[in-house]
Amino acid sequence: MPYAAKEKTAKTNFDNIKKVVANQMQAVEDELQQNASTIEIVNEISTHIISNGGKRLRPLIMILAAKSCGYQGDQHVKLATILELIHAATLLHDDVIDNSTKRRNKATANFIWDNKLSILAGDFIYAMSFQKMTSIKSMEVLDILSSTTSYIVEGEIIQLTQNQKATISQADYLEVIDRKTAKLFSVAAKLGAVLGKKDQNTIKHFAEFGTSFGKAYQITNDIQDYSHNTEKTGKNICDDLKEGKPTLPFILAYEDSSNEDKETLSSALEKGVNTEKVIYIINKNNSIQKSKIIAKKYIEQAKLHLNHSPNSIYKDALLTLCAYVEHLSEDL
Repeated sequence: MPYAAKEKTAKTNFDNIKKVVANQMQAVEDELQQNASTIEIVNEISTHIISNGGKRLRPLIMILAAKSCGYQGDQHVKLATILELIHAATLLHDDVIDNSTKRRNKATANFIWDNKLSILAGDFIYAMSFQKMTSIKSMEVLDILSSTTSYIVEGEIIQLTQNQKATISQADYLEVIDRKTAKLFSVAAKLGAVLGKKDQNTIKHFAEFGTSFGKAYQITNDIQDYSHNTEKTGKNICDDLKEGKPTLPFILAYEDSSNEDKETLSSALEKGVNTEKVIYIINKNNSIQKSKIIAKKYIEQAKLHLNHSPNSIYKDALLTLCAYVEHLSEDL
């Protein structure tokens, strides 16, 4: 199938997923767009990152999981909003730490304003999420949410200690993406099952679905960093490399390289240079395809965890979401 046709099919599938819970997703969107600060510039920065928030995958999974588990109330909208606010806050902080200038084909907040304002705006969005948590009358839910933020921050700290280190193992990398990316997906799915008052075994399977899905999603995102198709990825090519981040394609290439190529890779990671040489070595070692295989393995694991959920249009939407992530890495 030609690239344009594949892209159109993937987009159509994703649009169809969102239609299943369109009203709830619109309710999340409405809550996210509410300006909460009396300081205009805080609202400007918050609106910039939230309006450029991408596909709202975390709220979508939260709502689909809740509906899959038979939940009939409205707290899933509040929780979905909280998760997206936490995600938005982490993006603001990440962009400052990484000195990023571009996210989803748009300038980052720190590039438009400055680092100090972006950090403080991120802190404010975190505070907004905690304010909304106070309206949730469940200690179990509050415990899950409060422990999530510290877990994510720890992931960022671990990643910083790995910067410019070419010898990072796959296990070290997977721990970081578990904390920084997969955790919010896991919590989104888990909270849906908690709201549906499911048994602990079902809750565990939904949490594991989110973890596996999140790892596949992050690996796919890391593959995109080595793609010249920047219009599709919304990223500058080799941003991660220039920031000193050893992601999976790099790690796999380094493991399979000669001493000479290892020296080239290590130097490029430390200095953020020779990107084309790095891409050549990655392609020579077939590291992109190997990364895709690992991402697919996690997608298959995610699907298996959904076997413990009864059939419904919401479960079908979650399965289609898995297929959508598989499409993202095609032709890169």
